[in-house]
Amino acid sequence: MGHAIVGESFAEIFFGNSMMIGMPCLTASREDVQALMAAVEKNPRADLHLDLQAGTCETEGFRCAATLPPKVREAFTTGAWDTTGMLLDDFDEVQATAARLPYVGGF
Repeated sequence: MGHAIVGESFAEIFFGNSMMIGMPCLTASREDVQALMAAVEKNPRADLHLDLQAGTCETEGFRCAATLPPKVREAFTTGAWDTTGMLLDDFDEVQATAARLPYVGGF
């Protein structure tokens, strides 16, 4: 279980920053976003189930399309969104590369 946001659209910088912390921002039509908000207002404890592969959002009998750009969906479904984690996993390689760069000092 994680966090995500469903909305009509997102500012590019917000979308990018959200992706970097692992929070998908899915888009849905205005009507579907309004229906989701109504469902949550009716039951604030309602669970929303997102399927990134299928591109759907579902809650208490309501289902709608909720999509991500294909490359972003792939990053979230493969774990490639966590670029910091990927760097830390191969930190010896990062240090070796930094050692070869004349403009990086102090490593």
